[in-house]
Amino acid sequence: MKLLSSALEQRQSADPAKNADDFSARSRRMSGRINFVLFLIFLGWIGLQFGGLWLLVICALIFMVLMHELGHYLTARWVGMKVTEFFLGFGPRLWSFRYKEVDYGVKPLWFGAYVRIVGMNNLEQVAPEDESRSFRNKSYPRKLLVLVAGSGMHFLMAFALLFMLFLMGGVSVDSASRQDEWTIGHVVPNSTAHEIGLKTGDKVVSVDGTSIGLYDDFSTQVASKSKGEEVELVYLRNGVEHVAAAEMGERLTVEGADGFAGLIEGDQLLTVKGLETDGLPSYAEVVDYALSQPDQLIEVNLRNTQMGGELVAEVKLTEVVDASEATEGYFGISAVYSFSGANPFVAGVESAKILFELIKNVSLAIPKVFSQGLLELVKSISGNAEVPEPSDLFMQLSPDEIEVQRLAEAANPTNPNENRLISIYGVARLGVDSAVSGGMIGLMTLMMLVNVFIGVFNLLPILPLDGGHVMVATYERIRSIRGGPYHVDASKLIPLTYIMIGILLFIGVATLVRDIVDPLSFS
Repeated sequence: MKLLSSALEQRQSADPAKNADDFSARSRRMSGRINFVLFLIFLGWIGLQFGGLWLLVICALIFMVLMHELGHYLTARWVGMKVTEFFLGFGPRLWSFRYKEVDYGVKPLWFGAYVRIVGMNNLEQVAPEDESRSFRNKSYPRKLLVLVAGSGMHFLMAFALLFMLFLMGGVSVDSASRQDEWTIGHVVPNSTAHEIGLKTGDKVVSVDGTSIGLYDDFSTQVASKSKGEEVELVYLRNGVEHVAAAEMGERLTVEGADGFAGLIEGDQLLTVKGLETDGLPSYAEVVDYALSQPDQLIEVNLRNTQMGGELVAEVKLTEVVDASEATEGYFGISAVYSFSGANPFVAGVESAKILFELIKNVSLAIPKVFSQGLLELVKSISGNAEVPEPSDLFMQLSPDEIEVQRLAEAANPTNPNENRLISIYGVARLGVDSAVSGGMIGLMTLMMLVNVFIGVFNLLPILPLDGGHVMVATYERIRSIRGGPYHVDASKLIPLTYIMIGILLFIGVATLVRDIVDPLSFS
C-alpha cells in the first residue's frame, strides 16, 4: 500500500505543469456546467416571470439566429473551409464544448451569433497547414455560397413557415373567391347584433333582402343605414335559418370625429355626462347638448369600434357636421374566416410566389424605412419629433383626451410607426402580441415576415453585414481577372467597419430604449 501511494505521489510530482493543465481543464469544464445550468435557470425564469409566450418567442428568435449561422457553418464545411468556433452570443464564454476541431457554446450578449472561419481577411494569421482551408484562398463561387448562406437560411425558414400556413389553412390561396366563407366571430355588447341575439359562429345570409357574400358587402350594407332605422337580418345557426329585426346603431365617420376635439373615426358614444337619453345617445343629441354649453369640455364614455376598448374622455365641439355625414350605421360584429388548407403542391407553389414578392417588396422598402425611420428615431431621442403645433384647444385637453389623440395617431395608416425601427425586444413583444391576438398562425406569420426582413437586410452592401463581405469578395474577383489572386487590404476597411458597427449599435440601443419606454403593440 505504501509502495502504491509513493508511486502515485512520484507520478503526480513528476510533471507539475501537466497537473496544473489538468486542473485548469477540469475547472473550465466545471465552470461551463455551472454557467450552462444558470443559463437554463434564466430561460426558466423568463417563462415564469413573463409567461410561456415570451419564452416561446425568445426561443423562436434564438432558433432563427442559430439557423442563420448554421447556414454559414454547413456551407463552409462543405466547400472545405476550416471552422473553429460556433457560438450563440458574444462576450465571455458561459458554456462550451469541443467536438473535433470546433468549439461550440453560449456567450451572454445575445445580439446574435457567429461562426469563426479561418482566414476571412489578409490580416489574420493562419497556420501554414490551414492556409489551403482558409476563406481567402477559396474560389469566388465558394466564398459567395458561404456568405449568402445566412440569408438563404432566413428565406428557407420563411418558405417553410409559409408552406405550413398554407397547409394549416392560415393563408387563403384565392382570397378573392373565398372571403364569403365567414361567420360571426365576436358580438359587441349593447350593439344591434347583441340586441338581435347573434352569437359566435352564426352566418349572415341577407340584410333587408339583400344577399350577403363578402364581409365587406355586409359592412357596406349596414354602414348605409341611419341610427334608429330598423334592419331585418336573415342568419344561419347550426344550419337552421332565423329571421330577426332591430334598430341600427351608429358610429362616427372621419367627418363626424373632426367635429369634436378628442374623438376619432370609429368612436361610438355610449353615455354623455349630464345628458339623459333613451338608449345610446345619437350624434345629433350630443351636438345639441354641446351647443347648450359653449366652449365647455363634456365628459363622454366611448368605445372605438376599430381598435376595441372603452374609455372616458373629455371632448369639445369644434364644428357642427350634418348627421348624415357625421355618422354611419354600426351593427356590432366581427368576422372569422374559415379557410381549408391547400394540398402540398399548391402550398409549395404559392409559398414560392409570395416569398418572391415579399423579398422584392422588402428590398424596395428598406431604403425608405431606414431613411425615414432613422430620422424619426433621432428626432424622438432628441425630443424634436414632429408634432402638431399646440393650440388653445389642445392646451385644454385632459389626460384621457390626450390618450385618445395617441390612439388616433396609432390608427392612422400614415403615422410614423409605419417606418418605425424596432429592437429585438420590440420584435419579441410584437411576437407575443401576435400570438395573443392571432394564435399560432399570427406568431408564424410575424416570424415569417421577420425572417424575410433580416434575410434582405443582411445582404445590404455594408460591412460588417454579409452583403458587405459579398461586395469585398466581388471586388477581389474583379481585380483578379487579369492578374494573380488579389486580396483587399483589410486594414483600410477597419475604420469604415467600426463606423458602421457604431451606427448599428446606436440604432440597437436607441430602439431598445424606445421600445421599453414607448412599446409598439398590435393590441
